[in-house]
Amino acid sequence: MRNGIGVSALALALALAANGCLYMGSSTNLREVAKRSGLRSITTGDGTFENYVATGHHSGLEWGLAIGIPFILKAAEIVPINSNEDLLTDVASEARSGGATSMIQVQPHSSFFTGIPFGFVGVYIDRASGTGIAEQAAPRP
Repeated sequence: MRNGIGVSALALALALAANGCLYMGSSTNLREVAKRSGLRSITTGDGTFENYVATGHHSGLEWGLAIGIPFILKAAEIVPINSNEDLLTDVASEARSGGATSMIQVQPHSSFFTGIPFGFVGVYIDRASGTGIAEQAAPRP
């Protein structure tokens, strides 16, 4: 048991020493994602769209190796080093290819850190999702 803790501590120390190579994600810049993907707007709510049709619900998944507290906190990604914007941009681009001009009800990112196999260094899973919409022209009176 004591040897396992030592290995985890060593892995954590090495990972923190390489901190310049880590991605410390915390929030998602929705404007940047809209700009990258070519969508007009991305919002976590319903937005102010009055006349639109949903083109579909889109989601993305990423998994890799990270540092954190098992089942509580993912502090930093080690591999792959993708930002929250990168994952949501993939989802938004998929929505755009399906005919969407904007996205509503977006969940920018959610993370789950398992700590498997080394405790403080282990597998993580990130998810992002949202509903693509195509805005309709206003009806003529």
